[in-house]
Amino acid sequence: MSNKRKTWEIRSIHHPVITVFAPDWLAALGAAMTELDLQDGLDRLVCERLSSGLIIANDIGRNVRFTIRNTTTRAEVPSRALRLTPRLQAPRPEPPRSGPYLDWMLDGLRSIH
Repeated sequence: MSNKRKTWEIRSIHHPVITVFAPDWLAALGAAMTELDLQDGLDRLVCERLSSGLIIANDIGRNVRFTIRNTTTRAEVPSRALRLTPRLQAPRPEPPRSGPYLDWMLDGLRSIH
């Protein structure tokens, strides 16, 4: 872990959003608990880190869920920039000009009409 202090955003449906500066998410959660006047700590903590970087911390004893997100490295990318990026498309295959398959298809189409 780095000693660099990062910005963390802690959310819960039971409390207002809190932004704290801490070296890691656990220290950020502890600082938020102090700010929420919950100094007696967590009863039983179950945590999960999602692939998006969001950390979900469930306090089983209090039945409270906290979400913790590192907002230090979040880059604001305009949504239009993604739409303006040209898509690379595979070239379309040329239809056959002649051959047994094409002759068979043309004969089938002639018999329908």
